[in-house]
Amino acid sequence: SEEEFLKKRMEYKEAIKLYWILKSRMEAEFTSDPSYKQYFTNNYSAFSSGKNFAELHVGRDRLTLNIKDSGETSSLGGRLPDGSYNWPLMFHFSILNENQMDEAMRLIRSAYTFVKEKNENK
Repeated sequence: SEEEFLKKRMEYKEAIKLYWILKSRMEAEFTSDPSYKQYFTNNYSAFSSGKNFAELHVGRDRLTLNIKDSGETSSLGGRLPDGSYNWPLMFHFSILNENQMDEAMRLIRSAYTFVKEKNENK
């Protein structure tokens, strides 16, 4: 559950604050989609719309996200090298402060759209 996920990370106060800001922005953007879901594992929270488009890790002083690579570029991060992990979510970036939220949402929105379009074209 979200409560258990965050309880394990209680001492990461700044990152938890960023989590709540990002979560509220994602919900405002995506909850009109009935296939949008957020779920939790011991290590991360995943966001899906038919398939995962993002996973979020809460660190000491930052949020780290792996998202579906939609071909975007960003100063926040980049594509992991081919063959490095072979993960389905190959674009990696971190959010260190609130000023980075608009750019983070641009990347997340792009990953979401990429996954939605792929699912619809099946």
